[in-house]
This record gives sequence, structure tokens and C-alpha cells, in this order.
Amino acid sequence: MMKSTLLFSSLLLPFCFAGCAGTNTLNQDMAVAEAACADAAFGSGAFPALAADTAGYMRNAIPVAKAARGAAANRFEAQPGRKVSYTVTLAMSVDDLAGTLRKIEAMVKESGGYVQESNDHGGVLRIPVAKAEELLSKIEACGSVNSRSIVGSDVTAQVVDVEIRLENLRKMRTRLLALLEKAEKVEDALKVEQELNRVVTDIERYEAQLAGLNNRIDYVTLTLRLNQTQPIVFVPQLPVPWMGELGDGGSGLPRPNGCAELPFGLEIPDGFAVLSSTRKDDFRQLWAVSADDCVLRLTRRPGLEGANLDFWRVLARRSLADVNRFTDLKEEAVTLPDGTEAVMFEAKRSSDGYWLCLMYPQNSCCFIPGDREVCLIEFWGPAKSFGERLEAVKTATQSFDF
Repeated sequence: MMKSTLLFSSLLLPFCFAGCAGTNTLNQDMAVAEAACADAAFGSGAFPALAADTAGYMRNAIPVAKAARGAAANRFEAQPGRKVSYTVTLAMSVDDLAGTLRKIEAMVKESGGYVQESNDHGGVLRIPVAKAEELLSKIEACGSVNSRSIVGSDVTAQVVDVEIRLENLRKMRTRLLALLEKAEKVEDALKVEQELNRVVTDIERYEAQLAGLNNRIDYVTLTLRLNQTQPIVFVPQLPVPWMGELGDGGSGLPRPNGCAELPFGLEIPDGFAVLSSTRKDDFRQLWAVSADDCVLRLTRRPGLEGANLDFWRVLARRSLADVNRFTDLKEEAVTLPDGTEAVMFEAKRSSDGYWLCLMYPQNSCCFIPGDREVCLIEFWGPAKSFGERLEAVKTATQSFDF
């Protein structure tokens, strides 16, 4: 028995010294063994590509611009003797945010990569390093690149360190297993098993660390941030600029001014209160409002020599459809009781309704070129109250008196 105990102690003692670093934290473990690992690896020629400046160089990020020469260079090309982990941060503006994100995620999956994290404006994508250059170019083509950052971190020292530790721990595990078979006393066997459990735990920990390092090396980490491009809306310039005000709702309701001068004769419908009226040279306008947020605006402006009702009709339609983006635009030509020819438009935008009566009446006494004036009756409001009051406004239009 004494012989067995001595044998156990003599075999276990060198293993305890060899594995003493494993009993401390991972950081302590790496610090204690660094010199021994370097001697074992470099002295044996196992990693001949590592130079004497490894400690200083490999722990720093490698500027990718120095590695890539020329526009056609592969920014993720493998560097001989080095283990490099690449990270990319890319910010882009796209027209269709949700659709573009789905397209990019599909491209990543088709390339053999995967989505690590996803949100409404991008996420974290993992791309096989062998396909990273080609795929990143395709992703950048999906929108407008606002910023791009590519950083390569050399993790060669970490990989070497972990591999050496794993090799030593696995050898220790083999010897402990052999020692366990030879143990004759229960007490000796328990001591060997305790040490064996510690070694196995360290092996699993370092294997997980090595797997994580290899994943960082094999896959480029792309942090993607997408922004919705603000659409550029073309607003046509009308030859008569004030016509573009039709349907714009003004810049907000004017302040009540106590004035109720009508630009032309019209019976204001019940339920409307006159808010204000304005007269400036040949321009006259009146605003009336209802208690349920409907607005009635009457306008009278100078006409143009040579213009006719059809000329103003075309401009009104362009203002509503092209400038102020109304939909479901309906148009109807009518004759008012006094014989005035008019055009009525009805449209909607969002949840609001809009109605316009456009008139270009001829003077009752005589026609003088350029002396005609354009008369406009506009009515808008929320869909419900607009629908309830529209007929009353149309009826009031029948009382039009130029």
C-alpha cells in the first residue's frame, strides 16, 4: 500500500504543477502560462509564422486599409500566419426599410451566414469571411451608404494560448485516467477523480473559448443600421402661383378680426360662423367655421386676359392632384341659377374631405377683356362632419351672386 501511495504522489505532483494555473481564474491562468506556452510553441516550431513582436502587435486592431491595396482588393483576405477577427459597422439609407432588411437577411442566410440580432432598423449579422467581400458589396448596393467602418483584430495569440492549454490539459486527463485505473485505495481514487473533474471542467471551458474565437475568425460580424430615405416629392410650379393654395388648408385658421365682408354674394349655411375677412387691392377672402371643425373659404381674385373657365379648371385639378396630393378626385361641370358656368371638384386626403366650386363669371353689363375675376368656394373638414354639411354648402352655392 505504501508503494501505491508513493506512486500516486509522485505521479500527481507534476500534474498539479502543470495544471496549477487551471485552479485560478481564466485571466490568471493565461498570465501564468504565457511564457511557458510561448516557449513550448515557438521553440518546437509549431507556429513558425509568429514573430518576436507578437505580444505588442497581435493585441491591437489591424487597420484594414493597410492590408487592402487598391479598390478591387479583398478587405477580408486571410493574412498568412495570422488569425484575424473582422467587425463591420454599416449605416445606410434605404427607400423601403422593412423590405430592404428582409432582403439583406435573406442574402446573409443564403451565403451560409445567420442573423444574430434583428430589430426594426437593422441588427447584427454574421457572414462567412470567405464571402464577406462579395456580400458586403451587394448589401451596400441596396441603399445609400452613410458610413462604413471595417476593423480587423488579430487574435492569433489568444488562439495559440488556448490551443496549448487544451493540449496540456488533454494530456493531463489521459494520465489521470491511467492513474485512476491503477489506484488501489479509495482515498487515492477520490483524489484522482477530484483532480480529473477539475481538468475536464477546464477542458470544456477552453474548448468553448476556442470555439468562440474560431467563430469570430470564420464569420464577419456586421452591425447594420438602416434609415428610411425621405422621399423626394416633385411639386410642380403652376403658372399662376396662388392656384397652388387650393386644398392646402391655408397656414392655419386666421385670427378672428370681426370683419364679415363677403367677396361675393352667398348665403352662409346654418351652423357656420364668420371668422374673418380680408380685402387687399383686388384680392378678397372670407373664412367661416363650424363648431365641428369644418371650414368654408370664399375667395375672389383677378383673372387673366385670354383665360377661360377651362384654363382655370385645369389649374385647379393640377393643384389638387399634383401639388396638394388629393385622391379620389371627382369633377363635374354645372350651371348656377344665375347662368354662371362653374366646375365642382370633390376629393379626399387622409381622413378629410374637400369640395371646391370654381367660377369665372362674365360681367353682367358688358365684357371687358381682362376684367373678369375668379370666384372660389372651398369647403373641407373631417370626414363625418364634412359629409353631414356638404349638401348645405352645395345649396348655399346656388345663391351665388357675382
